[in-house]
Amino acid sequence: MPIIELKNIPKLPVSFWREIGQKVAQWIREDAKDGLMQNDTSHTYRSEQYKKYKRNDMRRYTKGEGKVFSDAEGYFFGKTYFNNKKAKTKKGTNHTTGDRLEGYKGVSLASNQTSFVDMTLTGRMFRGLHVVKADNISVTLGYRSYRSEDRMKVIGNRDKYNRDVANLNADNRAKVKQAILEQFNENIRKELKDITINVRF
Repeated sequence: MPIIELKNIPKLPVSFWREIGQKVAQWIREDAKDGLMQNDTSHTYRSEQYKKYKRNDMRRYTKGEGKVFSDAEGYFFGKTYFNNKKAKTKKGTNHTTGDRLEGYKGVSLASNQTSFVDMTLTGRMFRGLHVVKADNISVTLGYRSYRSEDRMKVIGNRDKYNRDVANLNADNRAKVKQAILEQFNENIRKELKDITINVRF
């Protein structure tokens, strides 16, 4: 006689929690990209100087004789850079030709938008968001970085500016709950699939 093991229905495997953790990390990154923090707040930059430099790829604002586009100089990236490099176009005097600020030389930047706070400049901090631990009842995420200042950005922005990216907003919590319910339903389906009920008269 088949037995329904009710104790198996609420079980959630480690693989489930690990996958949820990876999805949560991605949701946090995507929200930040759109300017949404995990306490359901959005922000604009307070420092006009920081906005100015971020918009200019963290380069100093100096003007001078135009320079030929090259890999060594690398003033522009993407389609604009390659089109101008191919045409051997020089930068006009109306463009900034300053060097990167100290600490950003040779560093790849992931965002230079300044319409709202996206908590992203180099992208290093969010690349460090990962699953620390997963078991059969929970998952733990953390910010891992080789630079302690990247980790401190999370704490500083939360405590000083109310920009929280170490939590889950209402929408993301709802998505986690939905995923758990769907897993429970799958567990129930597995437990009931071999059940046969015979009705005799």
